[in-house]
Amino acid sequence: MAKSVRIPRTGSPRRALTQLATAGATGALHIGTDDCLYLFAGEVVFAESGSSPGIGDLLTASGRLAEQTWLAALARGGAAGKADVRPGAWLVQQGHLTHGELELCVLGAIYDAAYFALGSASAMLRFVDGETHGMGAVTSVDAAVLGKESARRRKLLDEIYPEPGLDHAPLLPIRRPPTPRVVLSALQWEIVGRADGALTPTALARALGRAGYAVLTEVRRLAANGLVALPAGALPLPIHSGRDERPSRSTPPLAEPAAKPRVEVPRRRTPVEPDGPAPPIRASVPAPAPPGSLPALPRRAPGERLPVLPDPPESTSPPPVPADEALLKRIRTALKALR
Repeated sequence: MAKSVRIPRTGSPRRALTQLATAGATGALHIGTDDCLYLFAGEVVFAESGSSPGIGDLLTASGRLAEQTWLAALARGGAAGKADVRPGAWLVQQGHLTHGELELCVLGAIYDAAYFALGSASAMLRFVDGETHGMGAVTSVDAAVLGKESARRRKLLDEIYPEPGLDHAPLLPIRRPPTPRVVLSALQWEIVGRADGALTPTALARALGRAGYAVLTEVRRLAANGLVALPAGALPLPIHSGRDERPSRSTPPLAEPAAKPRVEVPRRRTPVEPDGPAPPIRASVPAPAPPGSLPALPRRAPGERLPVLPDPPESTSPPPVPADEALLKRIRTALKALR
């Protein structure tokens, strides 16, 4: 039997989740106004966040399910969780999804929503004992593992570009890239093509049917490469593009190195006469013979054929050794790493 746990009204969401998981609680932990973690016997079975797309957004916006199919699953499966058949189970029974697809989708939604729900150091907390979600318990995640993964993801974002303001600011791609060559991933291409200066990264994730954290990761990478406009007050990182860095107008020019003193060599005004006659210059190459002294070339009679030369002897040297493809691939990989 689960122990009754009282959590503070305001506090750390991650600490409250640990307390509920230790007590083996079953219910819903509401964090703020938009985030919620659902627990069953101390394990997280579902998660929702206003900053991450839901399962319906992921399945319909990506084209995996039609919107009418998802609405039918909510209507027939019971969105409030009171029906005998859950929406996910109905989709599997009707053949719209496999059980593996449903489990992976729910698992990704849990990690994605938990990243935003557990991100704040302090928030309003409220636990409703026995509350369940309409999707039911498709899969479960250990609360400690979920907390560590959320912290790892946050650290990874800071390693890419330490500017949290990008996660909530409207995304605006720059008009002129800072480098002559730009390489984008498939998700970065979708983000740049959909960004209009009004949608935030979380709104873009919902519109594209992508995980919210995945979009945040690519937005940070775009910012690190100087391809998106930064929010007000953000400090840009230096971009190492490999091109020649020219000094700006505000940077004072470097001092030129001091010129070496020029040494004047004294010249003689009076020519110096040699003591004796100069020796004759002797050429080491003999002079060519006059044209008339060379023998005449033999002339070929009309109709005469050129003599047939014998075939050159076959070379006794061993055949060339074919190139080692494995060695060439290793050399190519090493050269790419030096760029």
